[in-house]
Amino acid sequence: YTADSEAAMILEGLGIPVEKHLSPLKILSGGYRLRVLLARLLFSQPDLMLLDEPTNHLDLYSIHWLEEYLVQQEHTLMLVSHDVRFLDRVCTHTMDIDHEAVKVYRGNYTQAMRQKAEQVQVMENTVRQQEKKKADLQEFIDRFKAKASKATQAKSKQKMLDKLDRSEEH
Repeated sequence: YTADSEAAMILEGLGIPVEKHLSPLKILSGGYRLRVLLARLLFSQPDLMLLDEPTNHLDLYSIHWLEEYLVQQEHTLMLVSHDVRFLDRVCTHTMDIDHEAVKVYRGNYTQAMRQKAEQVQVMENTVRQQEKKKADLQEFIDRFKAKASKATQAKSKQKMLDKLDRSEEH
C-alpha cells in the first residue's frame, strides 16, 4: 500500500523531479538513469548493499539526502568512495587495504586514518628502538670481544643480537 509513496520519496530524495517519475528509463539522461538504478536498489532494501562511488552524478541536496537515508538503515553497507565527507557521515567501520593486507578500523574514514597513522608511528618508534638496541649490542661486541675479561659477556650479547635478527625475520 505504501510502495508508490516510498518509491516517490526515494526518487525525489535522489533529485528526480515528480514529472519524470513515470517516464521510461530509456528517455532519461545518463545521470537520471543512474539515480533511478540507485533508487531501485534502495527501494528493494537488501540485507547487504555494495555501492561503488554512490555520490557520483548527485547534487549536494541528493548527497545529503542519501547520507541521511543510509544512516537510518540497519542493513550492512559496503561502499567505495572518494568523498571523505560522505564516508565520515555514513560509515561506522572502515576497511583499509594496504600492502596486500586488510585491516578493519572502528569509526568513520577520518577516525580510521588517524588510528592507522598512530599505529604506523608506534611501529616506527618500535623499529627505531630495536635498531638502537642492536647498534648498542654490536658496539659492545666490537669493543669487548677481544678482551678476555669481557669475552663471555660479548658472546652473550652476540646471542642476544642473533636472537633479535631472527625475530625480525618472522
